[in-house]
Amino acid sequence: MTVVRGEHQALLAQVDGLSTNSWQPDVHVTVAVADRELHRNKLPIRSDRWETFIVPGRDLRRTPRAAFRASVIQACEVALTSGAEVLVFIDVRHLPGRRLLQTYAEHATNSTQTCPVLWHAADAVQLDVPLGTVYPVSGGLRSLIAPGPVFAQPGPTTGPPAAWAESFAVRAGDWATLRKAWAALRLPADEHPTVTPSSREPHPVPSLVDAVMSVGGSFFQVPEDAVLYRQHPRFADTRYLPGALRLPEGGTPGRCGQMASASS
Repeated sequence: MTVVRGEHQALLAQVDGLSTNSWQPDVHVTVAVADRELHRNKLPIRSDRWETFIVPGRDLRRTPRAAFRASVIQACEVALTSGAEVLVFIDVRHLPGRRLLQTYAEHATNSTQTCPVLWHAADAVQLDVPLGTVYPVSGGLRSLIAPGPVFAQPGPTTGPPAAWAESFAVRAGDWATLRKAWAALRLPADEHPTVTPSSREPHPVPSLVDAVMSVGGSFFQVPEDAVLYRQHPRFADTRYLPGALRLPEGGTPGRCGQMASASS
């Protein structure tokens, strides 16, 4: 599951990463937040290896944290209705390491915890811009590791700067409890350090971790071999047009066609 608002090259790269995973998804849910190209099925993200759902999401620009929570809840509901047993969220700007989905699934299905559990990946490894027109997801990503993080501007597709907001997994059986808690929870900022108030959102939006803790659940990190890669914003924010990818300012027109053919 992921949430997209114009990060088309990032989404195409993430789908490539899903296709090379040791365990591929059964269902891929993408929430299109005010994204006409994606919602109208213009992007080549469908696969014969899994079922793809593209659903419209709400564009709440003045309350990005609230929009993120609503979009993630929406994606989880679609995946659950489609029969998913383990719900896995990956931020659209990230690439799953080859064993990420398998590690999540094994931990979730083998867990003996009776209370709701939220698993998250270790801190994402920052990537530089790829040398070619696509990230080498089948091998070679480690050669692109950057010395430090490069954060994109927060928006309706991004959550707080926390590991769980980049990627997490929950059991389908735990989701009803967590969904109810996350949607209803109201937390005073001075009592909950995980909530950061902002001028745009005077009423703090609780994190999914807050929801887990409020129902007596647990929060675990999966082993570090389940890698999550953070794409470089200069590459990830490229937008797709039919037959081409529109590059951010500074790109070259000739590269658009190369990107489209490499990703389709």
